[in-house]
Amino acid sequence: MREVVILKWSFSPPNYFERPIKVVVSKNANEEDITLLIKNGNVEARVNPIIYSHDPSCRLMLHEALNHRFLVEQVSTHRAYNLSKPLMYRQHPDGRMGVTIFPEPARAIIRAVGCNILVKDMNGKVIRDTKRDRIERKQQLGTLGEKHRSDKVLKALLNSYDSAVNDHANELVYLFEIQEAISARFQGDAAARRAVGLDEDEWPRLVALTNNALFMQGRHRGQKIGALRNATSAELEEARSIARRIIEGYLKWLDTKPRNS
Repeated sequence: MREVVILKWSFSPPNYFERPIKVVVSKNANEEDITLLIKNGNVEARVNPIIYSHDPSCRLMLHEALNHRFLVEQVSTHRAYNLSKPLMYRQHPDGRMGVTIFPEPARAIIRAVGCNILVKDMNGKVIRDTKRDRIERKQQLGTLGEKHRSDKVLKALLNSYDSAVNDHANELVYLFEIQEAISARFQGDAAARRAVGLDEDEWPRLVALTNNALFMQGRHRGQKIGALRNATSAELEEARSIARRIIEGYLKWLDTKPRNS
């Protein structure tokens, strides 16, 4: 038996992903890839102990790559998650196992319930399967998110969306940050809207929702003290939907952008 370093994480809800996920982390061309297997509330990575010993930042790099994959998934689910810090096991050739525990952060959990729709024709052939379509869409976004993990604007967009999910009282503030960041990236609203593929009415609609002075979750609530109301579920979902389209559109733009853009 060869010695191996095993890193393990746990997360909740355990069904955050609807299928097992593999995240492959490449450090450089001279070192072997590291695969993170995400399944049923647990994550495991097996690392060559030589690689782990020579690079103290390896654990942090893997944790950041893993968290990035959760952030990408969160764009589709709008669900908070709780990802632990890793436990590190060192499995020795004689079978002995040592364990190292790292401090764990606290993170809120929000659970959501959805429904699946299956439509068949008269011959029993499936013509619409919302669960299948949802999983395929999330898989596509996950693949693009992994491919462009190093993009700084993408990181900012995902972090703002994460804040919107976890800080409900300021949700519209963070959703507006997404719009601001993408506008800055393309040096103007019109260019940004075209790049991410938003319809002409969607961009001003998100501005209107996030800047509504009457919403307690909005940016300008201080202008209407005493006359505030909570944004309705429909209004919040509309703002989330447009923000998600911005992120998804940016991922697709990253994948097709001209080399010097």
